[in-house]
Amino acid sequence: MLLTEPRQADHLAVPTPGRCAGLHLTAPTLAWLGVVVAAVGGHHLALTGSIGTVRHPLAEALANLSMSLPRSDAERIAAIWQHRPDQLWLAPKGQPRLVRRNHTARPVDLLGTGDPHRPGAVTLADTGVLVLDQVGWYDPQTAAALAATLAAGSITHHGPAGSHTWPARFQAVFTSTPCGCVVHLLDHPCRQPDTEQLAYQAQMATLTRFADLRIDLDSAPPCPHYDIAGRDTIGVRRLVAAATWRSRIRLNGLGVRRAADLRHDLRAPALWDTPALQRLRRRLNRDRITVAEYTAVSRVAVTLADIAGRPGPDLTDVRTAGLLHGVDL
Repeated sequence: MLLTEPRQADHLAVPTPGRCAGLHLTAPTLAWLGVVVAAVGGHHLALTGSIGTVRHPLAEALANLSMSLPRSDAERIAAIWQHRPDQLWLAPKGQPRLVRRNHTARPVDLLGTGDPHRPGAVTLADTGVLVLDQVGWYDPQTAAALAATLAAGSITHHGPAGSHTWPARFQAVFTSTPCGCVVHLLDHPCRQPDTEQLAYQAQMATLTRFADLRIDLDSAPPCPHYDIAGRDTIGVRRLVAAATWRSRIRLNGLGVRRAADLRHDLRAPALWDTPALQRLRRRLNRDRITVAEYTAVSRVAVTLADIAGRPGPDLTDVRTAGLLHGVDL
């Protein structure tokens, strides 16, 4: 059981002020919390849900909640976009870019080309948000190239004029349906053969293994709301700004800028190496969780502590992080 009693309702309706006044974005509490955690800690996010769920609005909410870029980063990104006159510049100056591509996008558009050297979507989304829709349907070679780019944080193109390396430090949002069946709905069983279903799940795993946050919109369990309930998008953005400031203070001197960059072998300072994190390490040492699960859960728990304003993660933060990553703790 969670130490903090979750709300009775497992959905939150967040009002959208401004020109969209009167509208509400309703999603499971776990999904809204995952978006806030991703905006604060820079974590990759995987959203799975049937047709008709709010996968795309949540991805847009993540980009809107992200903090404005420093002037140097904004100028560098603007210079990169000048190499792609075929792309529209829609976001306000200084705001992180939201770039969306689905499985029908050509590899050259996703990854760029070296003849001549032109950036792809992975570079246009640098320091911004890249939405990769229906990741289970991507071509295996394209998915493998995207996975390599995620691991390296950059991509190198080779052409007649030599080699050129573009940055690719984007925040990924992987969206997908539970299966590859096009007509799959929440209240209808899937008719896809088991072999095709396994292949679809394996293809999804090629990319979603990088996600610290894995939210199933169809079956999200109740969870603590971390003061999100009752706020509109402006209030949630203020919550994200305050948590981001606390996160930067916490990580100062560790050589990382975001909680998503923490490694499993990076021992937390004694100030916030709490009994909850020590208990999680004991589970790792006893082979009850994998290194990847430990790394993701500890990263997310640190971000949750920043949102809650705690010196370090407590047991509620660790267990909620397990829910957000899809691990039963």
